Amino acid sequence: MATLFVVGVALLCAVISAWAVLRIIQAGDLAWKPLWLIGSLFGVIGFGLDPRAPGHLFFHVGFQIPVVMGVWSSAGGLLLKALFPPIALVALVKIEAPVRR
Repeated sequence: MATLFVVGVALLCAVISAWAVLRIIQAGDLAWKPLWLIGSLFGVIGFGLDPRAPGHLFFHVGFQIPVVMGVWSSAGGLLLKALFPPIALVALVKIEAPVRR
């Protein structure tokens, strides 16, 4: 169950980051566009999974680029980490929000 949870979080984080990057590139009148693009690639808070200990889910706080990362450990197995990109979410809300008049 922990594996499915982390894979789901990883897919969500990757989709939000990619969607934000595409929308930022398409936005014509967005101030500080390069900073929004770079910020959308950073993950800040999320979850990880160590397959050497089945069901071992860990909470991760830090900065990571890209938002989803898999690392081969020397003891064998793939360590999967997925961190949520809050700047990408803020960019999407800023771009997709309807203009109030």
